[in-house]
Amino acid sequence: MTTFESKADVCSLLQNISIDFVGDSLVRQIYISFLSKLQHQSLNKAETSNTSISHRKRCQEQLIYQGSYQYYIVRSVTDCNQTVNLRFHNHHKLTKPGEEEINRTITGLVGKQYSILYIGLGLHEDLNFEFVHERVVKPMVKIVGKNQWPKIIWATPHSPGPLKTPTFTKQQKDSVIAFNKKMHKVLKGYNIPVLDTFPLTTDIISYDGVHYGKRINDIKAQVLLNLIQRLRNSGWSSV
Repeated sequence: MTTFESKADVCSLLQNISIDFVGDSLVRQIYISFLSKLQHQSLNKAETSNTSISHRKRCQEQLIYQGSYQYYIVRSVTDCNQTVNLRFHNHHKLTKPGEEEINRTITGLVGKQYSILYIGLGLHEDLNFEFVHERVVKPMVKIVGKNQWPKIIWATPHSPGPLKTPTFTKQQKDSVIAFNKKMHKVLKGYNIPVLDTFPLTTDIISYDGVHYGKRINDIKAQVLLNLIQRLRNSGWSSV
C-alpha cells in the first residue's frame, strides 16, 4: 500500500480528477481528511472563512470531525493549481427531495472525464438494504448507464463500537454485517468497487459508537487514495 504523505503526493495522484463525496457523516469525515491532506495536514483551512475567531480556535484537530462542527466545513474545494476538485454533498436520512438532489448530482457527472463519485448511505435508513438498493443504487446505475464516467466507489458503514447505543436495534453489528454482505453482492454485479471500512473499525474504540477521529479517517483517506491509484494505473478499468 502506498502512503501519500505530502500534498505533492496527493496532487500528483489526483491531477485533473474531481471527487464528489455524497452521503452521511461517515462520508463527511473522510472528506475532511482529504482536505487535511491537501492542506499539509492542517485542518484550519477546512473551515469556512466566515467562522468566528473564537469558534475557529475551538474547531481544531479532532473536534472538526464531530457533528456539531459540520456546518463550518467548506463544501467545495479546488486545489493543486486548479487541477483537483473536491465537493461534499450532505445526505443522511433519505427524503424524496434528497434522492432527487443525489440524482441531479450524479447526472451532472455523467460523461465528465476523470470524475469520481464516492457515495455511502444506509445507516440512517436502519440498514434497510432493499430501500437503499431501490432508491439509491438502482437509480444511480441507471443514470450512469454505459458511460465511462463517473467512476463510482461505494462506502460501507463502520463496525459499531462498544459505545453504540442499544436503542438503535437495527444498527448493531450483525445488521451492519448483513447489510454490507448484500451490498457487496449487488455492487459486484454492477461492477462497482466497494471501500469496506468494517474490518478497519472492528475492535476499535469509537468516541460515540459510530464515528471515529482523525487517525482512523486519515487511514480511510489513504485507502481511498490507493483505490484511486489502482483505478488510474489500470487505465480506469475495474479494480
